[in-house]
Amino acid sequence: MKVLLVDDHAFMHLGLRQYLSIAERTGEFGTIEVVGSVSTGAEALAQVAETDPDLVLLDVSLPDVSGIEVARRIRSGNSAVKLVFVSMHEEGSYVRQGLEVGANGYLSKRSEPEEFLRALRAVFAGRSHIADVILMGPSGVSPQSPMPALTKRQRDVLKAVSEGLSIEQTAACLGISRKTVEYHRGKIMRQCALKNTVDVYRYAVAHVAGQGRQLQSL
Repeated sequence: MKVLLVDDHAFMHLGLRQYLSIAERTGEFGTIEVVGSVSTGAEALAQVAETDPDLVLLDVSLPDVSGIEVARRIRSGNSAVKLVFVSMHEEGSYVRQGLEVGANGYLSKRSEPEEFLRALRAVFAGRSHIADVILMGPSGVSPQSPMPALTKRQRDVLKAVSEGLSIEQTAACLGISRKTVEYHRGKIMRQCALKNTVDVYRYAVAHVAGQGRQLQSL
């Protein structure tokens, strides 16, 4: 597996290399080769074009251009590469932007090696992963608040969110159209007073998934 590291702090490059070394020792990901270790968005884009990595680990804050924009440009030219943010920014707005441009995961710089491994497993299994500290962090939604009365179909859709299914996968699994899935998600958000996608993730994890953490970008 070829990996590109993008962060403007040298200590993060060292830390990520240590995490990757741990991942390689599990034997689950084959040989892991760091094909580039850069600090700017421009360097990242050049390295992606030159090395064709399987995985890009990048920060949101870069000195020349936002990591969000870098991810958008990478994704626009490469649908196969896995993009995972590793950032100090844990606000929902950053997570939403990351998912919207095609990121496969979003980790916190506080994430431990065990979660890093879970994130890699999820991403390379076709799912997404959002850092535990973000899912469990402050939100306008209380995980302890009771679930309002939902229809069976709405509960099915919410369960699909907790299991890491995309809108397309949910539609196929339930035998309904994408528009119907989107309709039910909208109803769930209104009935449960959820403001955004991250709130939906948190709510599904708290009320349906229990300890589940592997979530797919919807």
